[in-house]
Amino acid sequence: MQSHVINTRDQVNVKLQKKTSLARAVRRVKQSSLPQDPKDLSELQTIDPIYTQLTLNSASQRWLLHFDPDSDEKMSVLSTNRHLKYLSR
Repeated sequence: MQSHVINTRDQVNVKLQKKTSLARAVRRVKQSSLPQDPKDLSELQTIDPIYTQLTLNSASQRWLLHFDPDSDEKMSVLSTNRHLKYLSR
């Protein structure tokens, strides 16, 4: 976004909001598409499947390897299979 704001003419820049205001507006829009954070661990019982996959270069990989909401330890393991191979070396 900054490159677009920097390359605009001065007349347009006068009408645009400050860069910090624009950045704040973008963050607000991004935040509105995310699920609400749980207030405590008891609310964290399920994770929507769309958040268990990682998509890079049009290839989808699972990256949530372990999540057990009933465990007392509340541990999640996040990794791709490729990164697990690196760790196993």
